[in-house]
Amino acid sequence: MTSNNTNSNALVARELGEAQAAVMLAKQFPRDELATYQSIMTACARPSFAAKAVYRYPRGKTTVSGASVVLAREIARCFGNIVSGYRVLSNEDDQIHLQGYAWDQQSNRRVVLEDKFNAKIQRKVRTMDGVEETHWVTPDERDLRELVSRRASFLERNALLRLLPADLIEDAMGACTQAETKTASGEIKSDRGGTLKKLVTAYSAFGVSKDMIEDRLGHRLDDASGEEIAELRQIYNSVKDGSASRDEFFEPRPKMVLNLGDLLAKPAQEDPA
Repeated sequence: MTSNNTNSNALVARELGEAQAAVMLAKQFPRDELATYQSIMTACARPSFAAKAVYRYPRGKTTVSGASVVLAREIARCFGNIVSGYRVLSNEDDQIHLQGYAWDQQSNRRVVLEDKFNAKIQRKVRTMDGVEETHWVTPDERDLRELVSRRASFLERNALLRLLPADLIEDAMGACTQAETKTASGEIKSDRGGTLKKLVTAYSAFGVSKDMIEDRLGHRLDDASGEEIAELRQIYNSVKDGSASRDEFFEPRPKMVLNLGDLLAKPAQEDPA
């Protein structure tokens, strides 16, 4: 018992010393805010980065945009003197308790958030009658890692967004959306058919059809603008990472059931000519 206490005290002392050293270095080498801003805007202009940086989520009857964990981490990296991450506080009785944090070592300001949830995932199960039902099931090791990683990413992102300047986040999101729109406009100009085909194929993995996309747009997908394609990609990011569900953006279409007997019994219409 004495040995365990000694080791624990030594670990705490080491972590405290490392934290104090980090704060001292941050104050000795403060961030250059102008250079930081330029670095962030340069990163947001990269098409491959911008495609992962912004997501859409519903709020009431409108749709608003948010910064993804990818964007939050990149802003923190460029901002400098910031560390972020998460810890698993406990994993007992099928309950997982996580802590996400973001720490500005220069100002010594820290944001800590927690999340406690059941270690369950949703799976669709087909009954004997052929009907699909959604059930909560215990995940295997791989699915559990993905669940923890996704929930932890949300915590870290939210902690970073509370720590970082709001106007900086807003400018970064605007630059990413502008880059996405520019990229999408160029793609549909050079290969509209291929671009729309990739979009429809990607959405089909979530059970979203071309008709459902057109219902949301209010017009044919073939007439979509670069700005609309960029927004659809941001919605895709939101559904993919679990920030929102498919049904929050797309109205499912009822399946058409044709009764062959009724069709055969219906008298043929006379040719008006």
